[in-house]
Amino acid sequence: LVKHLMVFSHQRILKPDTLSINTIVNDTLEILERTITESITIETHIQTDLWETRLDKSQLEHVIINMTTNARDAMPDGGIIRISTQNISPTKKQAQNLQIPEGDYVRLSVSDNGHGIPKDIQKKIFDPFFTTKKEGSGTGLGMSMAYGFVQDCGGTIELISKLGNGTTFNLYFPKNNKQQTKTKAERNERKPVSTNNNATILLVEDEDDIRYIATSVLTDFGYTILSAANAQDALDIFVEKHDDIDLLFTDIVMPGDMNGVHLAARALDIKKDVKILYTTGFIKTSIPDMNLLEAYTILDKPYTPEKLLQTIQKTLK
Repeated sequence: LVKHLMVFSHQRILKPDTLSINTIVNDTLEILERTITESITIETHIQTDLWETRLDKSQLEHVIINMTTNARDAMPDGGIIRISTQNISPTKKQAQNLQIPEGDYVRLSVSDNGHGIPKDIQKKIFDPFFTTKKEGSGTGLGMSMAYGFVQDCGGTIELISKLGNGTTFNLYFPKNNKQQTKTKAERNERKPVSTNNNATILLVEDEDDIRYIATSVLTDFGYTILSAANAQDALDIFVEKHDDIDLLFTDIVMPGDMNGVHLAARALDIKKDVKILYTTGFIKTSIPDMNLLEAYTILDKPYTPEKLLQTIQKTLK
């Protein structure tokens, strides 16, 4: 998860390479043996003549670790985790169901015989920030990052689960061909962004990891960042330093009596020309005071460093 977040915060660039997923599975097993409890058995079913794929080794390692950790948590009394690899060429109908082009793929499967995932939760499992774990035990980013990573490689993730009968995640990665075009991640390689930015931004975000990531990205590109974990602290900072603040970048839904919309209104009362940029991971129709936001830009979470910087620059113009 840390390395996923480093990619997200532009501290580490994705480095796709041509390789066999079998090698990654074998390397990851050494880590899993130290993190999975003795009550759980890990079985591997590896196809020896597996096709090569093109992806970032480190990212796939962390996807496997995340999925096996989730499988472990689904089997508190012990069980079996199966990791398998297979060459597969989906039929036209199968490819349509998976929403991928017809062709040759390597399928990596992670299965458990745990309690399974209810249907209503299956629909949300890849949503950013969605988690069934108790507060403080998960960010809800792991599965959404995994899904985004596999899609960037040109593939997809298939979820198969039935309550009481365990869960299987099938990850499909395109077979690497010599004439294969670049992956989506390579096509979207980060473009240089000007670092001559002298604006001061008040960043308000109650999620510690997201606040840290956004601060790191914006600081790296030359902005001066003041940050707060809630609206009241942000208002205190704004009252004291409003002359220096050019942009208020605030989450909309936050704990406490004041949300981001109310904070922005208070800030505008103090400084009429301060720029406002909102962000949220919630569906917009569920946001309170949505009618007050029509004139403003809302940056949806999760956002990439590029999207964050582009939106900031556009808002400051």
